[in-house]
Amino acid sequence: MMQTIFIVAQYAISLFLAIALIFGPFALYRLTRHWSDTWRAAFILWLIAISSVLNIALVPRNLFLEATNQFDAAINSFQGAASGLADWQSRAFTLGLVGFALALLLAYWLPGKKVEHDYSARPLAIVLVLYYLLNTMTGATVAGVTGFSYKSLYFPIVLGALISLRNVDFWRMASHVKLILAVLMLTNLVAAVAFPHFALLRPYTDRLPGIDFRLYGVTSHPNALGPIAFLLLLLELYSPSRSPLHWPVLGLALANFLLAQSMTAWLTAFAVMVIAYLPYRFMAFQTRADGHASALKMSLILVVGLIGLIFALVNGGVDRLFSEDVLTLTGRTAIWTDTLAEFKLYPVFGYGPDLWGVEYRIRAGKLFAGQAHNQFIQTLGESGLVGFTLLLMYLGVLLNMALHSFRTSRGLSLALYTIIIVQCITEAPLRGVLNDWPFFIHATLLIVLVSYSRHATNGQTRPELRDTSQPHNALVSSRVHRQ
Repeated sequence: MMQTIFIVAQYAISLFLAIALIFGPFALYRLTRHWSDTWRAAFILWLIAISSVLNIALVPRNLFLEATNQFDAAINSFQGAASGLADWQSRAFTLGLVGFALALLLAYWLPGKKVEHDYSARPLAIVLVLYYLLNTMTGATVAGVTGFSYKSLYFPIVLGALISLRNVDFWRMASHVKLILAVLMLTNLVAAVAFPHFALLRPYTDRLPGIDFRLYGVTSHPNALGPIAFLLLLLELYSPSRSPLHWPVLGLALANFLLAQSMTAWLTAFAVMVIAYLPYRFMAFQTRADGHASALKMSLILVVGLIGLIFALVNGGVDRLFSEDVLTLTGRTAIWTDTLAEFKLYPVFGYGPDLWGVEYRIRAGKLFAGQAHNQFIQTLGESGLVGFTLLLMYLGVLLNMALHSFRTSRGLSLALYTIIIVQCITEAPLRGVLNDWPFFIHATLLIVLVSYSRHATNGQTRPELRDTSQPHNALVSSRVHRQ
């Protein structure tokens, strides 16, 4: 009897999933058909965020480098029993996310549908499809080691749906993004107190004096947490929450940003200051009599901060500053060497999508490396010169849109673009999975660029922000200039 139940259950589950695959996305779309485009975009980001947290929270993890006590062992045992849920929830959320995005795309392009098509983001849509789909096709047909992953098709579907939402008000979207990230930051700190073995890497002595741990929280790695904490910090400074939430949100973001001890995130903050913030400040101060003097004062503050950072690094020990771990970028250079070796073997179309897959890692003896930890090198090794050219085209279109909206966005568009570019140096944020925080940042960037691009094309200043040279405003005011 039990054997029959188990056999029937497998077919029943498969049939249920097939029905859900066919009807679920359209049912979800009908439930949200009266929502604004802003709410639909926010719904997509919420799905990405919730799934990203559950993918980590439902899997057992012990980050302490010492024996755990019985209490923590019991917690890990409970998480181990629940870890089977991670695969199911990941499939469910991915199905809902991709299905909903596909339904949005079909509704937008459906023949006879009365939709006023806006082609201001057409170059972005074209190069997006080329980058992801052509790389998938070449990887499946002409790569050195051919392979096909249907998951690679998820990226253009979800990002394409965000591009098709033509009436997204980003500064209303910003409140949704900040709420998502504030909840994440709070959850990280709660997890650090309640489940330290799960949320903290300890012992860890590196960049912050007196701090013997590194915060993972409910994210996969501090290098994923650091940039997402900086994103919240940036958005809160650009669009401050109403009192009394402003300072608690800033505090949550700053605490996670520092405790993650992510050098990638700290370099990102420095790059954003140099590339986006200071140029905009100089531009804004041109209309003031003491503008250049004020901008020079800010530059002096930045230089002093840089000197302080260098002093902190040197104070940690010159031998540590020039240690093998630092000079090899925590072992990344060895991974880069192996990846570029595959590029030399397959220069045109690359090794294929299975580069740094499980089998490749076992063969290379680097089980810890799930990627090349550099988007450009990863693309060269995986997709060759063809994929690398498509990558440069995609990043070039994003840069062009960021520069065109630089003034109206008060530098925010270029700041978000800088976050992606700096991540590309130490990680591969444009590949991987949907249910992760690098993809969340990628999606947020596209929403910003498309929103400002469409308003500029329509001859509107909205959602441009008012000038905020007044000292009581941090970075940029959240007020929207309405005509």
